[in-house]
This record gives sequence, structure tokens and C-alpha cells, in this order.
Amino acid sequence: MMNRLELLKFVIDYLKRNYNVSSKIAIQKTLYFLKQRNFPIDYTFGAYTYGPFSKEIMQDADRLASQNQIIINDINYDVDSDSQINLSEQEMENISSFIDEFAHLINSNFDFNNLELIASVIYCIETLNEFGEDINFENVFEELKHWKRHKYNSSEARSAYNVVSPYFVNQ
Repeated sequence: MMNRLELLKFVIDYLKRNYNVSSKIAIQKTLYFLKQRNFPIDYTFGAYTYGPFSKEIMQDADRLASQNQIIINDINYDVDSDSQINLSEQEMENISSFIDEFAHLINSNFDFNNLELIASVIYCIETLNEFGEDINFENVFEELKHWKRHKYNSSEARSAYNVVSPYFVNQ
């Protein structure tokens, strides 16, 4: 399994360099996407107010900040300019391709609400799958409403479902 701290540094750096994105939610949702696409990541995600969340990512970021590897402010992470990323070229290429796939899926829209909705729909699909339930828009929307109440209307949820279903729903 890849070193989590190095993975986290790389994701932070790659998103900043290639998409000018450094928000904590973008890092969380990108790593969640990688895990759901079966990239070997040792992070556990659970349902949270703003979609799937891993406390371990936050703890690893705090550890990296205490080692002067990254800088944390209210809503962003940045890799310190003196920090080195200790991953092989192959590992970095693999991670990059998954990140680029995620960026393509969300049309490079790293807006907070878009990330929350997309990741929440993926989480609902995975939850239904885990419990052997039929995966279709109606069931995903019911699961989403149960979790998020009336935050998203049917049209918003359907748009998100249509975006993620080719990646996460067996047709």
C-alpha cells in the first residue's frame, strides 16, 4: 500500500498545479473518488454533513503540517515549497490519471456544492450496492433525501446521477 502521507502531498500538489484547486473539500472528494474507483487508498470514509469525509485525511494533513510539509489555512491545503514528494514516477502517473478522470467527471467544477452533491450521490450508490439494493435514480434519490433532507431537488440529483452512473452503476 502506498504511503498515505506522500499520497496526500501529491494530491494536494497536483490539484493546485493542474487545476488551481487547494480546498480541503476538493482534496477529500478527490481521494474519495480514487478510493471508489478501486485505487488502493488506506482511508476510511463515512457519511458527513457535506458528503463523504475521512477524519484520517485531516489527521494526516495535521501531521504533515507539523512536519512543515504542507500549509493549512481555514479552507485550503498547500504543499510547502521545500517539501519533497517521495513517490515513484509510475505511482505519480497512476494517481494523476485518476485525478484527471475525476476532474473530467465533474467537468473541472471544483465548486463546494458540486463536489458535495457528486460525492454524496456516489456514496448513496455505494451504500445501495453494499446492501444489495437496486441501483437506479429513484432509489439513489430516496437515499440522498434521507441523508440530505431537501437540500437537493430531483433535477439536481438526476444531473449528478447521470454524471456518475456510467462510472459506478453496472448497466
